[in-house]
Amino acid sequence: MLETIWLNPERASKIFPNIGTTKFNKYKDEFIKLWEAHSQKVINYKNVLLIKDYAKTFPFQPTDEKSSTQRETLPFTFDAMGELWYESKDDFIKARNTPEGQKALADLRVDELKFVDMANSVMWLGTEERIFDKLPF
Repeated sequence: MLETIWLNPERASKIFPNIGTTKFNKYKDEFIKLWEAHSQKVINYKNVLLIKDYAKTFPFQPTDEKSSTQRETLPFTFDAMGELWYESKDDFIKARNTPEGQKALADLRVDELKFVDMANSVMWLGTEERIFDKLPF
């Protein structure tokens, strides 16, 4: 199971209200620093929240047409994406229904509000089907 947050650069002034600019590159280092500190908190709560894995993705902008996806899709701009992986939906639900899990989530939420504009970010839950793992070779 996967929990994902996409961070929206168009709302950068809300992510860092003290910066007073909407140009993400002018304060990317501050964003990275805050996210690194947050990552350590996620690591600290790994067992309480039954998190199997944690991944961070930053945008990749192809420099030429051959490197693009070569698909006619809508443009989607984001600062970064965070992913939390769980062994199962049951683990995801179970961790959130313990007093320790609720405390951990509340602490992470306070921290996330320092650098994530939740109202303008996208979050979804999903299950994954691993195709290559099913191949006989």
